[in-house]
Amino acid sequence: MVLPLLAIGGFLNILVSWGLTVRVHRTNVGWSWAETVRATRWPHTVPVGWPEWPRHAEVSKCWGCTKQLWLTPGDGAIDIHPERAPTMYIFEAGLPMRSLSCWYTGTTGLQGMTIGESNDEWEMKVPKFGAVTLPVRPVWPGFVINTCFYAVIVWSLWSVGRRLVTAPRRWRRVRGRCVWCGYDKRGIQRGGLCPECGKE
Repeated sequence: MVLPLLAIGGFLNILVSWGLTVRVHRTNVGWSWAETVRATRWPHTVPVGWPEWPRHAEVSKCWGCTKQLWLTPGDGAIDIHPERAPTMYIFEAGLPMRSLSCWYTGTTGLQGMTIGESNDEWEMKVPKFGAVTLPVRPVWPGFVINTCFYAVIVWSLWSVGRRLVTAPRRWRRVRGRCVWCGYDKRGIQRGGLCPECGKE
């Protein structure tokens, strides 16, 4: 019972993360102002020749999504870098925690970011949305927590639904009636067949 529930929870976790990604791809609104965070090391392996460490990361959040822009030494915001500065872009999606991610390396200058190498992504054509890049790299703490979260929701819905379906039968059994047709079986030997429908 546990393994099927976890499998369903993992499947729902991926669907929710990809749904949030498609939503952001379509609207691209609702992002918070970028928050600057001090960075001491790159979060992923970087190409040969890059600086040993980044200067800072700019983090923006949206409902269910996070994007991070890791920048090399410069003077503040990305739009004042005069030359093509090595940059890493990370996208994460998932609810209630971020569970899937993908990342890119490239360069950033006055004209914005130019993508070089992309990692841990799957490009898919979605009707009405066109080509959408979906994250496929698990963020393990969030992936495990989200999977368990959705598994508990599925188990709760299944349990409630089962109780609702079997409630009439329990009510009839307590009152001495046939659980199948509702015929009054009081006076009939326990375990005997119902004279109305012929079931026990």
